[in-house]
Amino acid sequence: MHRANANGGQIGYYSDQDVLDIYGTDCYLCGKPIDLEANRQCGKPGWEKGFHVEHVIPLSKGGPDTIENVRPSHGQCNIIKASKILTKQLDEKQDNDEQQVGTEEKKTKKDGEPREVVGYDA
Repeated sequence: MHRANANGGQIGYYSDQDVLDIYGTDCYLCGKPIDLEANRQCGKPGWEKGFHVEHVIPLSKGGPDTIENVRPSHGQCNIIKASKILTKQLDEKQDNDEQQVGTEEKKTKKDGEPREVVGYDA
């Protein structure tokens, strides 16, 4: 939360349990189950499959630290993704956000033109 706050970004209050309750216990990057008993601290045995909170749009890229912008991930998947914005995950986040607010509007850019959807191969 400190980086989002320092950059003037939006901050929401959520717990790890909130993230798991809303988005489940599978890594949103690779789709495999997260070991919730594994160590979460990088470098400790088993940390690679442990639970990390991953920002879909990274804080360093201006993403908000809100429940809508986070997903559960493996520690190693989170580290490998780093500060990239992945099109597949961004599309899924936008689809999920649209479903949460109950809208079925066509996906468009800010200028009203349809978005080009670029695939992502994991």
